[in-house]
Amino acid sequence: MKKVLVAFFLAIIMILVPVSANAVTVDIKNHPVFNAYNEDAPELFITSDSHSDLERYIDNNYANEPQADAILNSIFSYDSENDFFLADEDILIDSVEEYGYYHVIPDNDLNNVQSKSELNGLIYQYWDFSDYPFGDLINEILEKVKLRLGWIYELYYKGGGLVNNGVTIARQFIDNIQSLEIAIVVAALVNVLITIPIYYFSQSIKALFNLDLGGFSATIAEFTGIFTEDLQTLIANIIAIFELLPEIFQPIIDFANEIQVFVDWIRSEPWNAPITITGNVLSLLFLAYPDAEVSSRGESDITDANGNFEFTVYPTGDSEDSLPANSWYGLHLCQITISKDGEVIKTTPKVLSYVFSGGTIDYTIIVPKSKSLDRGNNLLFNEWVNNLLLRLSILFPNLFVKLRKA
Repeated sequence: MKKVLVAFFLAIIMILVPVSANAVTVDIKNHPVFNAYNEDAPELFITSDSHSDLERYIDNNYANEPQADAILNSIFSYDSENDFFLADEDILIDSVEEYGYYHVIPDNDLNNVQSKSELNGLIYQYWDFSDYPFGDLINEILEKVKLRLGWIYELYYKGGGLVNNGVTIARQFIDNIQSLEIAIVVAALVNVLITIPIYYFSQSIKALFNLDLGGFSATIAEFTGIFTEDLQTLIANIIAIFELLPEIFQPIIDFANEIQVFVDWIRSEPWNAPITITGNVLSLLFLAYPDAEVSSRGESDITDANGNFEFTVYPTGDSEDSLPANSWYGLHLCQITISKDGEVIKTTPKVLSYVFSGGTIDYTIIVPKSKSLDRGNNLLFNEWVNNLLLRLSILFPNLFVKLRKA
């Protein structure tokens, strides 16, 4: 009976392991018709302050590891025009896969295990976090970009939490339980869960930011459809069977219930969650810019005495400016417009204004003194002064703190 149960579980688990979708995709990025459109293709970025935080984090935690600096420098490049550090999404995701904590045990190795010591060796080979010293750095980097990633980041974060708990349980059972078959079932279940943060997070981000919209849609459809439904079936069977077994299996039942919570979160459709628009508006001298109207996607707020604003906008499933168009799952264009006395003063660049549902755009906006953007050389001069002051504020932060408080 035991062998039948194990075979049943392993068969389901093998079905669950995701494979690349066969959907036909269009290489939009290199299509000549879309050259002009590509100028507004989304960029993932962090502020100069966030980049400085990461440099300090490396100094404090990886002082003797030059590779940590190399990882950071390979992911981010400085954009002097906007005073941001732009991320190379492919390198970021490759770094998550290479240096992150969660590594999948090859199916053949797991299926051919003959002893508990052999299984234990595989678990420590692939799941011993101490073997991945840059995992904390990768998580720190993801924390800096998570606001724009919204529900996609939550997918990674929640999946990673399940993996951590699953690894602990798998190790306990290998040490404490006599049944090799049951230990393999638990390890195989955790191995499937690792594909959640690694496969779906990485494939969806790579596809979307490379404008492989068909590939993105296929990956998300697989995740929200086939994988989630099969995972739901597997969890229901685990709970039903192990509830009939001795009390020692309660940790597995509890873990299965944790996974059920994750499935319920997916079924709540987090890609429908609202987007937060927040930040502050400052003049060229870093003084608060009150009573300006800040708007995005039909919603707006008025800056307070300190120039601060915050409001909520809502993604839609039928918007042509979403990426992919008419999709809830992907990036939504949330350009921010600043107006004063009915005249537009500034609009954020499209490439820096995309965000996933459930995410946040937190923007500090420096506006010129003139009411209109249509001022020729005056505008160019104002923007030049703007960029100069931003750089000086990084070099002499205490001086500019005093200016803002004056």
